[in-house]
Amino acid sequence: MVGAHIEEVAPRRVVLPADAGWLALLLVASIALHAWLIGHTFVTARDSMRFARIALNLESPHARNAAVHRSSIDVMKDTVECPDPPLFPLLVLGGSKIAGMVTQVSRPEQMLIGAQLASSFAAVLLVLPSYWLGRMLFANRFAGFAAALLFQVLPTVAQVTSDGLSDSTAMLGIVSTLLCGVRAVRTRSTKWFLAAGVASGFAYLVRPEAMIGAAALGFVTVALAARRTWPLRVAVGRITALIVGAMLVAAPYMVLIGGISNKPSVNEPLKKLMPLRLMTAADNASPLLFGEWYSGHGSQTMWAFKAIAKETVKASHYVPFALGLLGIVWWRHKFDSAFAVVLTAGVLQCLLLLALAMKPMPADLSPGAAVPPYVSERHTLLLVFIACLFTGGVLEPLAKMISPFQRGAQLLLFALVASALPSALKPLHENRAGHYYAGKFLENQIGPHDAVIDPFEWAHYYAGYSLYGMPADPSDAVLKTRWVVWEPTAGTKENPHSRLPRLEAARLMINDGANPPTLVFQWPEDHPKVVVYKQVVRK
Repeated sequence: MVGAHIEEVAPRRVVLPADAGWLALLLVASIALHAWLIGHTFVTARDSMRFARIALNLESPHARNAAVHRSSIDVMKDTVECPDPPLFPLLVLGGSKIAGMVTQVSRPEQMLIGAQLASSFAAVLLVLPSYWLGRMLFANRFAGFAAALLFQVLPTVAQVTSDGLSDSTAMLGIVSTLLCGVRAVRTRSTKWFLAAGVASGFAYLVRPEAMIGAAALGFVTVALAARRTWPLRVAVGRITALIVGAMLVAAPYMVLIGGISNKPSVNEPLKKLMPLRLMTAADNASPLLFGEWYSGHGSQTMWAFKAIAKETVKASHYVPFALGLLGIVWWRHKFDSAFAVVLTAGVLQCLLLLALAMKPMPADLSPGAAVPPYVSERHTLLLVFIACLFTGGVLEPLAKMISPFQRGAQLLLFALVASALPSALKPLHENRAGHYYAGKFLENQIGPHDAVIDPFEWAHYYAGYSLYGMPADPSDAVLKTRWVVWEPTAGTKENPHSRLPRLEAARLMINDGANPPTLVFQWPEDHPKVVVYKQVVRK
């Protein structure tokens, strides 16, 4: 074209230098925190062994039974071997490869280190959407930085996200969904609704209930249409984009397993058109030992509300929870649809926790039977994150009111972080170290016709006895030796293990007067916390 000229437009920066500085600090702090905790782990959480077994079965589908031809797809369909969606176990498998390259440990230990690496990697990545969500909501870089840093260093969060558990991966999906959702409602952009759906789909591949972010965005969009803030056609189009994004990722797995989840606790209520309750590790593995349990006495409703509040406050490390409530009150006049997405997610999480706490009390309370209603600090991580968001948003205005210092907000944040770090940096499961040593003792002791009764599960895993799954005890016709792992204080107030499935079987063997077992291992020697007994059935 005559007279035309090319005008050069400078590219728009996605991350400004100021943002890069805050993000670099967050990444360094998160990496250092999780590296310290991985390096100071005695044993990982019991549920981590479940993820390790799933990962191993996905890698070697024939390992448990070479006579049966199976593929990784067959393993994913198996509700017993693979009750969880496959994304986190696959990350565990990848983490185990890294662990194998940098450590010289046994295969069982390598898998658990891999689980920790997978969890910690997700926790480190979590600082990115956490920072941007806080920055976007409050239009303040420091607010995003404070929220992301505080959430990382809270003791419950730091310990859980450094363990071999899927919580940090689920939170990464949820927070990423909320970030895209906040952007979506502020811009009415189809691509951001689609992005929120995709993020939610990946969250689903960790845990089905992790789609809570997409549910919150959907509710807010419907509300905007109902109030006629958005035209109906716009709302329908955006929700369609949200669903399409989620199904692009989640649908293949749903088709593969023929349902929403491999967990009967999810599919059966849906088949009966009953309310969906929260899916937890306790549905498919040994129950969690920590949390608030309903005893069956008094009003279950009152207990449920108290338990949820108590566990949330504890997981928030008390002061950040109070500051988060103050932040909600402080910013209430600024609430828009973006704030509504985040707060709706919090309300939905409370409802899920209430459903978990209000499930019927089982008639059989014997060890290994149905798990009574309970709430754990692990279940409240989303509520804790929302509290941290609003704490980050209120620090600067609060500091201007109460502090004469120019950097009062930074001092308040430093005080919160400093108060949390001593507990956050405590070695993981130090009180269970004896189970590792018991496992190493049993490693070369167990014969092909032996039975291992280990209610606590760590020792027989570290021994390689239950690497791919829980083997059945040999029949009485071939059984030669029984080994039992025991904690002398089990079942007491000091050590409440009453829900473990094989606890009573172990107790009966130890007290077998007709064929008394022999004590063959104890750790430590002076005041043993873990012991191993051997009972010879036939020579």
